[in-house]
Amino acid sequence: MYGPSSAPGMRTRHVSIFKYIFKKKGRPGDPAELWEPADGDVAEGEAEGPSAIASEILPPILVLIPRLKSSDQQDAAQAAAEMVALTNNTSSEEDAVVGRSGALEVLGQVVCKGNEEGRTAAASALANLIANADPNKVLVSKLPGVLSSMVSLASSAHDKPSSVAARALLNLVSNKDAALALARTPGAIEALAQLVQRAKMETKEDAARVLNTMVSQGKEVCLMVAEVESAMHALKAVARAANCTGEAKLWSVSALHGLSRCSRVRTTLLRAKIVEDVVVPLLSAESLGEWSEAIQALTTMTAANLTGWEDDTPLTEFKQQVSGLVHVMAMALTCREHGRYKFRNSHVLQSLWSVAPNDAFKGDLVTAKLLELSIDMIALAHTQGHRGMNLVMLLEMVYHLSFCELGQARLKELQGVKMLEAHSRGPDVHVRRLSRGALWTLGVRETIPPPPPEEERRHVYLCYHKDDEQRVKAIASSLYDKGYHVLLNGEKKSKDGKKASHLLAMATAISSAAYVVLCISDSFNISPFCRTEAEYCDEVQAPMVPLLLDDSKPAKHLHKIASTLDCIDASDPNQQELVIVELMEELGDKGKRDGGNKAAAPATPLPPTIAFTDLKGANSTRFDTPEVDSGILNVNGSAGPEHASATGVWEGYDPAFMRGDDGEGGAGGSESEW
Repeated sequence: MYGPSSAPGMRTRHVSIFKYIFKKKGRPGDPAELWEPADGDVAEGEAEGPSAIASEILPPILVLIPRLKSSDQQDAAQAAAEMVALTNNTSSEEDAVVGRSGALEVLGQVVCKGNEEGRTAAASALANLIANADPNKVLVSKLPGVLSSMVSLASSAHDKPSSVAARALLNLVSNKDAALALARTPGAIEALAQLVQRAKMETKEDAARVLNTMVSQGKEVCLMVAEVESAMHALKAVARAANCTGEAKLWSVSALHGLSRCSRVRTTLLRAKIVEDVVVPLLSAESLGEWSEAIQALTTMTAANLTGWEDDTPLTEFKQQVSGLVHVMAMALTCREHGRYKFRNSHVLQSLWSVAPNDAFKGDLVTAKLLELSIDMIALAHTQGHRGMNLVMLLEMVYHLSFCELGQARLKELQGVKMLEAHSRGPDVHVRRLSRGALWTLGVRETIPPPPPEEERRHVYLCYHKDDEQRVKAIASSLYDKGYHVLLNGEKKSKDGKKASHLLAMATAISSAAYVVLCISDSFNISPFCRTEAEYCDEVQAPMVPLLLDDSKPAKHLHKIASTLDCIDASDPNQQELVIVELMEELGDKGKRDGGNKAAAPATPLPPTIAFTDLKGANSTRFDTPEVDSGILNVNGSAGPEHASATGVWEGYDPAFMRGDDGEGGAGGSESEW
């Protein structure tokens, strides 16, 4: 099984992971194992359309509609209460039939204009009718004034109206459009925050769950929730409160985790000290009740998304919980849950991807079999045709782990070289580059020409991350004006009539550079591409000058290459002239077009070219460049047909840890293409 043996909820699995992944959904009536049929599944031979049972509910509903329209508020309230009794146990099909009868619109009018008793009963009936029918959710969210009236009801001083409103909103926000409409309703998030903080426990749980569901519906809603200070304060308070139920804590922590997945919200969470005031106390707690496993996993994932790549992350004190995320991801991939909470595989993957650059966790992650799970998932991505962001993140994790000696040894045992070679010829430019970078780290390299003599080294090479491209181009332009030959992307070499890979171009440019300027930033520190370049500079003993482009410090893996004291502070863009003066003092005449090594000046001055390092990845928004090959990255000139095979067995890779002793399923069955 993936994950350390001490991981929370650890249990032995005796069947292959692929058995669950490829299992088809059953039909209603079939014995349920892991997969649950959707509400809309229809059994063979079962006719679609309203059933007899659904038709039976309409007559009493139609009788109540005129009473709901009555000007007598007490009669309308009584009719709404009868509607609640009729809809308490309706099916999704019956709810859809009632939704088309006009009952929702009339109930909405009662919610807006009735007395408190009628509004509460009408809100309860709406909660019943929108619970399982998505079209009803959209319709209710578009009814004029209904959402505002629901928010007003949630703000009631009495327990019952606020409790009913919270439950109605919980049923509503599972639809993305309805969640966005609620977030845009004035005072809605503030009202929910008030319920989270001050309502009775059951209502508190519902309100926290509403916020959790809302932030899972997209970045726009996440930003709206994060901008409301009272919501952040309420979630933080409940998550760490000792007198709250485990379920209230669970939904509060889950909401904070959902917010941490949005890159534009992370600064807000860090300023709110979520890591110090919520994560550390929860991870240090001896017991968190019945939801302990899920809460600890979500808390660890939140901290990973916020600080996992930093050298001083508080997670270094909780390495067991970090490596336990490998087990959580395996459970999310197979049975969709861990600790009774349903985790999404992509969410756990994002957190593991966030900690993968940190050398403090690499050994533990390899020991927890993250490489085995990643290789399984990479092969699965090809089998199912998914070659998007998840595949890129998986390969970047493999790339990061290849910098660790333990990771290198394990990759070679698993025949990871052949897997990476197959992907290095694939159609996706990001996948190719990540695969080739990992192969380079493993020692699988093209033949690199010997470096020229020192007196023939004629340029200054700038190594940087794409996020810092604008700043670096300004520095390069200033250096060019001062007479330096500046190179950002290496020379375009050819190999057997075909364009060489970006790694060969990088190696040639660095080995023939008079000086290499390392433009260090947060993005540089966590990029495997930048690390490859920096380590190759050290390998060939190229003369280096480190620049600090922001307030970050060089990562620990750069300390032997560039200590903080050696760096030129370029964090203030307004002080660029001073930075250029300091750079020139370090460079001297080396790399100048008309001095030092006497490099020939071009007939027409050319601006700095775009760096081949501009496709390096560092976070969830880092792979936003078009998937078009720039021309200098192809090893063989065209995309090869060979891809990873989910059915292949790799020599040295024993999948027995996945399938137990029965020999079923697994990765066997045919010869490997590798």
